[in-house]
Amino acid sequence: MQNAISDKNYKLFIGGSFFSLLGDYIGLAALNWFVWKSSNSVLSLSILNFARLIPALFIGYLGGYLCDKYNPKKILISLYITTLTLNIILFILISLNEFQILFISALVFIKGIFSEMEPAVRNSYLPFLVPPQFIYSAVSLYSTVLNISGVLGPAIAGYALIKLSPNYLYLTQVIGQGIILISILYLPIKYLKIDKNRVELIKYDYKYIFNFLKNKKDLLFIFISGCLSMFFIYPYIPMMSAFASLNNNNGPEIYGNFLMISALGCIIGSSFVSFLNKKIQIHFIFISIVLSSIMLMIIGYSKELIVIALGLFFIGFFSQFARTMNRIYFQIHAPEKIRGRLISISLCDRGFIPLGVLFSGFLSELYSISNVFIFLGLSCFIFLITLMFVFYFFEKRYLINDNK
Repeated sequence: MQNAISDKNYKLFIGGSFFSLLGDYIGLAALNWFVWKSSNSVLSLSILNFARLIPALFIGYLGGYLCDKYNPKKILISLYITTLTLNIILFILISLNEFQILFISALVFIKGIFSEMEPAVRNSYLPFLVPPQFIYSAVSLYSTVLNISGVLGPAIAGYALIKLSPNYLYLTQVIGQGIILISILYLPIKYLKIDKNRVELIKYDYKYIFNFLKNKKDLLFIFISGCLSMFFIYPYIPMMSAFASLNNNNGPEIYGNFLMISALGCIIGSSFVSFLNKKIQIHFIFISIVLSSIMLMIIGYSKELIVIALGLFFIGFFSQFARTMNRIYFQIHAPEKIRGRLISISLCDRGFIPLGVLFSGFLSELYSISNVFIFLGLSCFIFLITLMFVFYFFEKRYLINDNK
């Protein structure tokens, strides 16, 4: 596999992305800790993260539509300018120690609308930025940088929160957003030409896209498995501040360490995908999500920090392994004429995270977070095993029909 890092434009892109992502992780950890300490309520955390992530359920379609119709670089610049402005407003609110969960959640929701358009636009922009032989490497490297930021960000935030107030840490998100904005201004549209008749491609509306997805059973089942993973597995991340604090009254450094360990597993998991190259098969994705659900049950059941840490590492590994394979599988099977919108549909599985977070938050009002984790892991395990049997039933039936 050829390495995208050898491309100078991709170096600029990935460098700016690193600082932006690092700032995002530090800022998110600081914001969650600010809300938790101001409210001491798991439900408040759930509302915040529901508002932050719910736009992923629907707004990605708009991002895919726009980048199929217009210059994706210009769209990225517009998105980064808007999110930078909203981050500045949030920084001011945190600095003033103004805790109004509904107002903060409303701002986070508005920011989420623009942030959740970014992945579809960015993924559609990559083929314009790097040559075709670098796509595998470009996607995998971005996932690796994402998770390196996920290791460093929470670790920095966890230890810094001992000495610093959250507003100083949230400032890093503002700075990081400014850096990616500056770097994107210098990036070209190089390897694919933007069709002057690009508007005509809109005749492939979303009805056509959904029919395409419906007829491609492999993509459909991968998408469903991703939705299940996002709903049942990924809520453990937004709830980690409460889980760490309620587990033997641990402080912010344990919270940061928990997130760091999980993200370290994510780095290794996303990097491991590189060794598969084109040998990405659906059963790898299914099995990885099943193993993630088992890890979540172990985290919820155990009271030992070392066991919890190992569980967090492996849930990070398996969940990110499945997620990266999911993204690459859609990249290589998406026709150019509908790439933006098809990828936007695949990315909207993230919209199930806030639904899972809100569901988990309500459960946490009735049961302990540990029991909620066990319930989520067991539910995901049952649904995924069922989905695997259904998929292999369809696959076997189609093989029989093809041989007739």
